[in-house]
This record gives sequence, C-alpha cells and structure tokens, in this order.
Amino acid sequence: MNKNPMVENAPAVRDGQGRLWHPQIDCGVLRKFERATGVSFFDPVTLAGMVEKRKVADLFDLMYFACHEECEERKVSLDEFASAFTTAEQLKNVGESVVHAMNLFSPSPTSQKTVAESAAPGTGATSIK
Repeated sequence: MNKNPMVENAPAVRDGQGRLWHPQIDCGVLRKFERATGVSFFDPVTLAGMVEKRKVADLFDLMYFACHEECEERKVSLDEFASAFTTAEQLKNVGESVVHAMNLFSPSPTSQKTVAESAAPGTGATSIK
C-alpha cells in the first residue's frame, strides 16, 4: 500500500480468509507481470480483453504482482493468493480494484480517458461489473 497520504490508492480487497490486500500498480509491477505472463499492458486492448473475456488467471496474476510486497510479508504464493478469493463478489472486487489501480497509474496523465476506456474503443468496456 502506498504510504504517501497525498497519493490515492486503489480500494483494498478482502479475501476469503478476511485479509485485506492493497493493490498498487507502477511500471515495475507491469514489467514483472509481463515477464511472468507474456501479456503486455502497453498493448491497447489488453485490459479490455481481460475484462471482456474474463481471463481470471491474468486478473489474479496482475493483482498478485500489484500486492507483491504484502504477499512477500505474509509468505503467500501466487496460487495461495488466487485460491483465497472464493466468491463471485470477491472476484468482482478484485477486478474493480485492478481497474482502479490501473486508472491511478495512467501512462498518459493528461488523458481524460481511463485506461479501460482507452483500451476498448467502441466496445463500451469501461469496468468490470
């Protein structure tokens, strides 16, 4: 979690074990995610594809990397992390938190569009519902 009170954070997500996770996305997180999965967030349709196709594995991989410091502190592996979210509501919350974190980390801060809107021109995909 970003400890700077002047920087907005994405919403925390509670897993099935009651633990709170605080995703934070930056270039380092996106590089780790890309190296691990081969999926690039600098490809303009990636986030929209995850949203529309509900690529749950990619979503949890990104959330894991966005919470990597907390996972290391708690000694939680990627598989343990993904398995801790057990309900559809928790999955929805993870998706919304990841989209929010991506919007906070916008490669072009002058853009008025969110990352999801930019990633999905004409598709209407702007968030996970």
